[in-house]
Amino acid sequence: MNARENSLLTVGIYCACSPGNGVYPLIDIRILSMEPRGPFTSFLDVYEYLSSDLIECLECGRRFHLLNPHLRKAHGMTCDEYRELYNLPVTAPLAGRLFRQKQSDKMRYLISIGVVTHDHLASASLKSKSAIHRKRRDYDLAEQAQRLISYRRKYGWDKVKNK
Repeated sequence: MNARENSLLTVGIYCACSPGNGVYPLIDIRILSMEPRGPFTSFLDVYEYLSSDLIECLECGRRFHLLNPHLRKAHGMTCDEYRELYNLPVTAPLAGRLFRQKQSDKMRYLISIGVVTHDHLASASLKSKSAIHRKRRDYDLAEQAQRLISYRRKYGWDKVKNK
């Protein structure tokens, strides 16, 4: 059973022991989500999903700093399979906001002290141009089509006829 099949109300009961006072039950109630999430249908949904401090695994509902190791070990899937299953953009980071910020700060520091340089960018851009690019998501294409329509109306491109 996973997060997609159930509404998720997780109740954990823990015991705290203190010397001489006995055992006291502590109840930790976490509502992970009121209804299971299916594939994302809009960029705003994706943005909301990625904006929390920890990223939620949509398979089991648990939260992590970094999702990649969990997906591989617990669910036997790759990040690409996960993105395809939930209609996430290829560029969507599968890490929580805190982890991403920490890594960003670390890289800025390494650049500032000269450990990391940008000498590799020329060859990296050549590799990028020759790489196979994956397909875009439906909501990306729909948003792009809406922008094109609004640009055509704004600049009068719809009135131009091909000769």
